[in-house]
Amino acid sequence: MRVANRTVVTLAAAISLLFLLIAGYESTFFLLHFFEAVIYIVMILLFFYLEDRYAYILGVFVPPVWILLSFATGMVQIGFRELGRALTFRTVGNPVGLLSSIIILLGVLLMVLCWRALRREIGGRNTGAQPCSPDWLSPLHTTEF
Repeated sequence: MRVANRTVVTLAAAISLLFLLIAGYESTFFLLHFFEAVIYIVMILLFFYLEDRYAYILGVFVPPVWILLSFATGMVQIGFRELGRALTFRTVGNPVGLLSSIIILLGVLLMVLCWRALRREIGGRNTGAQPCSPDWLSPLHTTEF
């Protein structure tokens, strides 16, 4: 695996562990949080089976769904209030809110890293190259048909 993949795998593992931790705090929504963690575990498995593109696509499209669910339930406001309390060393009243705000921040970072890696995978290794090059540059191309 490349270094960029290790970063994405580490973020996905951290997010899945945080979801499992939330599942322990909220026993009513255990299955929901468990299956949210399973999605990120599947993403890690896709990296180990060398299906990088599918893992990057999951990394781009799954975190916004969680963020929208958090906005709909009001957990974003609660979470960032609890994160502010934790950063100023006050007592945290709602640990689920604190964990959800950390998941949101890690999810946004995961989205950005997966988007950049997906653009690199689809667009080719040298992102500055023009897709249509003149014929006099043909000896410089490394691909042979």
